Amino acid sequence: MHGIIKEWKKADTRFIWGFDTGGSTGCDSIVEVARLIDGKWVTFITRDFYFSDASEQSVMNFTNRVINDPAYREKIANFETEWQRSNKIYEDIEAILYKTMENKPHFLGYESGNKAAERQFNKLQREYDSFCEELYSYIKENIKRLWEDWQKDKNMTRWFILSQQKGGLRKLLKEII
Repeated sequence: MHGIIKEWKKADTRFIWGFDTGGSTGCDSIVEVARLIDGKWVTFITRDFYFSDASEQSVMNFTNRVINDPAYREKIANFETEWQRSNKIYEDIEAILYKTMENKPHFLGYESGNKAAERQFNKLQREYDSFCEELYSYIKENIKRLWEDWQKDKNMTRWFILSQQKGGLRKLLKEII
């Protein structure tokens, strides 16, 4: 976490909502949930919020549910929530794609003053961000089936997910593969 947006406490639980600039593409917000144990705050839930999920309303809905719903906390502890599973698959695939993209000229940056390289950098960043948002949305919409497949064979599931992408994502994949 690189900057705190908001911090609050309810009973023996503390919430910190912050910026996460070092996470996977599309993750701008992170929430840490901690409990006071023996006089110390111990984090027991960390949730990354991606793309449109990173709204104040989504964060507040999540934190209220953590406080008020013991069954939901149990699902989190057992890695049974759709957001945990969607994030897991997305983060895995995005890390592989990022590793592939970083070899593309100007993806990671450009020399100051080189306008052509700057334009290429900006174009690649926009395409990659759009691509990742499309990927995340697809995973989130299909998580029940994808999670079952993921448990059986991660590599096949990765390739299946990527093969289902359309538009800018498909174009970008053809360029990097």
